[in-house]
Amino acid sequence: MLDARIHIANTDDNLQLLADFACATMTLLVCTAEGLQVKDSVPPTTFSPSVPAHTIGSIVTLGQEGEAYACVDSGTQVLDAKTDKRGGISYVSYAYPIGVPSAYAVLVRDVPSGVSRDFGTREEVFISVALHLIKQLKMDALRDARTLLPFATSHVGADVVFLLDGVRKMIYSSPNVGTMIPRSNAIDPDTFLSTYRTYDYGVACALSGAGCSAFDLKISGNVLSLRILPCRPGALILMENVTELRDYERELRVKEVTIREVHHRVKNNLQTIESLLRMQIRRTSNKEVEAAFSEAITRISAMAVAHDMLSYSSNESVQAAPLAQAIAQQVMYGIVGSDTAYRVIVNGDAGLLDVHAVNSFALAIAEIVHNAFEHGFKTRNSGYVEITFTQVQENLCVSIEDNGVGLPDGFSLETGKSMGLMLMRTLVEDDLSGKICCGASGHLGGAAFHLRIPLSEGTI
Repeated sequence: MLDARIHIANTDDNLQLLADFACATMTLLVCTAEGLQVKDSVPPTTFSPSVPAHTIGSIVTLGQEGEAYACVDSGTQVLDAKTDKRGGISYVSYAYPIGVPSAYAVLVRDVPSGVSRDFGTREEVFISVALHLIKQLKMDALRDARTLLPFATSHVGADVVFLLDGVRKMIYSSPNVGTMIPRSNAIDPDTFLSTYRTYDYGVACALSGAGCSAFDLKISGNVLSLRILPCRPGALILMENVTELRDYERELRVKEVTIREVHHRVKNNLQTIESLLRMQIRRTSNKEVEAAFSEAITRISAMAVAHDMLSYSSNESVQAAPLAQAIAQQVMYGIVGSDTAYRVIVNGDAGLLDVHAVNSFALAIAEIVHNAFEHGFKTRNSGYVEITFTQVQENLCVSIEDNGVGLPDGFSLETGKSMGLMLMRTLVEDDLSGKICCGASGHLGGAAFHLRIPLSEGTI
């Protein structure tokens, strides 16, 4: 059974394509309990003047769109014979049902009055294409021929438009066909791409009604993007030269791979330094030196985890909660080993941290968790640390609490002179432009550290 939501969404995704080929403002109205609601409304980019679009989300009345309500009732196309006026432009409306056997949406085509007198061959072909596509969308979403998933595309100004009949004869090609491939004087529309199997497959799928196709072809050093859609009894072919776009995308991919490789190598180098420090620890009997090396290893390990996660990221950002979980687990393992009497619990969803914040955030979490396991559980045989993420307005709030012995009397972040405390304040207040405070945990009974870090568009 056809999913109405998928059908409506696909119609919306193709609405600009319909508007450009219909040379008219296209509005998608969805049936609701309150009446017909404007899902989307777009003017054409290919023709002017055009009728102003409806306000998205508004409910149109029977007086405003009588043809649309009549279309829902009858399940057939309805022409509004009267001439309406919107935004100072007189127009005639056509309404088309979406959904069978009963319509659950309506497409409305608003055509400025009298403009048909100015239509040439191009506009007449475009409108016939739009009507064919609307007829298909009444029954089902446009589908990809290979995957059968909903298919959507749009028409751009630089597109070359081909229209084939049912026996693959070219019945229309746009005038800019000769400029599609630079360094080529002209393209014969009847023989163009006839030797390309991918093209043949796409046309065959469209002519048989199997669905739409989209793919790239490399010709004479250029990359052409083709979209082929059924337009019964023939096929519609949209072609765009995307050579520069594909070159740019390839450069971005190379840059992305390079950056990820850099993060991977930084992680490896940090792990090498960590191993050297561990070797040095084993060669000393001085407890103070051993403690200093252990703290350094904790910080280096936190940065290694951060760079490891960045090496798998495609957008130079990582999820804060998994990062905190990985670092806290690593710190715990480094101090108490695999003892199951100790645990780390992470609650909430923090969103993304961008590359500029990842290291500072990782070090701050490592420092606080390290203090919990080293000092909070020093005289205990079990315990756990709970890290909770919340977002309050434009701030990320992080609470790190434990059920250990709690903070000593008179403890203060502001007056503390240890390197760890100074590092915490510097990381949170200077690097992350946030706030940090501490006290007793209200529900766990141990120590609690609270971080408040400003967010910017979902990332720190």
